Amino acid sequence: MPIRDGYRILAGVSWTNDKKTITVKMAPASCNKNKSYKQRYKRTWKNYCPACKQSGYLRAIGAKGRKTAVEGEINCSYVNPNGGRCDVDYDGVSGKSKEGSCKYSLTKGSSSSDSNTTAEQKVLDKKKALRELKNEYKEKSKPKKDSKLTIPPLKLIREGSYIELSPPLRSTKTYFIISTDESEDDVQLNISSSVPAPGSQYSEKYTTSVSNGSSDIEKRIRLQGKKLKNVSAIYKWLKTGNGNFKYKYYKGHKIPSENENKFGKASAEWCWKNKRANCVDYAYIFYMMCRGAGIKVNVISGIANFNDRSNRHFWNKYKGKLYDCSSVSARNYRNGKKVI
Repeated sequence: MPIRDGYRILAGVSWTNDKKTITVKMAPASCNKNKSYKQRYKRTWKNYCPACKQSGYLRAIGAKGRKTAVEGEINCSYVNPNGGRCDVDYDGVSGKSKEGSCKYSLTKGSSSSDSNTTAEQKVLDKKKALRELKNEYKEKSKPKKDSKLTIPPLKLIREGSYIELSPPLRSTKTYFIISTDESEDDVQLNISSSVPAPGSQYSEKYTTSVSNGSSDIEKRIRLQGKKLKNVSAIYKWLKTGNGNFKYKYYKGHKIPSENENKFGKASAEWCWKNKRANCVDYAYIFYMMCRGAGIKVNVISGIANFNDRSNRHFWNKYKGKLYDCSSVSARNYRNGKKVI
């Protein structure tokens, strides 16, 4: 016996459930003597239950764990606020309720309705959404004469250089980078399809302003990290090398109003200028320098031992290795939670 939607049914029985109408092809209930049980009759009913007076809760079903309803029937699944379920069954051919001496009758619907079936509508909606998405992507991704493009941080992308863009463009093309603007997570390029001749200067008449750019202190810190190129060199420069930084005790960021779970621009500005920082600002400066080198490290908050005491502490982690720029006496790092 065929199976449809998990129900056992007679051969030739089918249905389409919709919130407005239900179209079925069923045999009459075995007790219906006016119709042949061997034939299949197509009927369309409005999705309205006269028993509970609710719309949109009717559904066509077959037999599940029982012998009845293999010919197909229509059931109301409405559950009232008190938890009671309507659960009235209707003959799919006559539209009459099977219980209560045919007390209720379904209302005929139009099979030529303009509304699509649920399955058809879902397909149409998906196709429409896909078309809109493709058009939007194509429009946003294709650079105009002067346009902006946001990409992940890359080492060799800089102002005055060139970039080649491939599909979704039809063919690979070279663009001139007018300016760059870096944030913590990406780089915004101001590009042009007008490439200047080698050695010439780009005409300012094509430039456009860049808004919401990262702060000057972020750029300075990133630039230093970019020069140092790798994690080991950055760690050595910041902790014991040419950075000339020294540890200074204070709680949280140097500027207390800044959230210690985020990079503090004002605190970084003070620390960079005065070459002093605590564990929090050390961790974020190290993080930002590594980002400048195109390396993503983590900022970790936890507990560490210092001689005869335990204190809350910040440090960095990269590829499973711990980097602590602020302390030489800290040990037994524990309860570490990734901040970024």
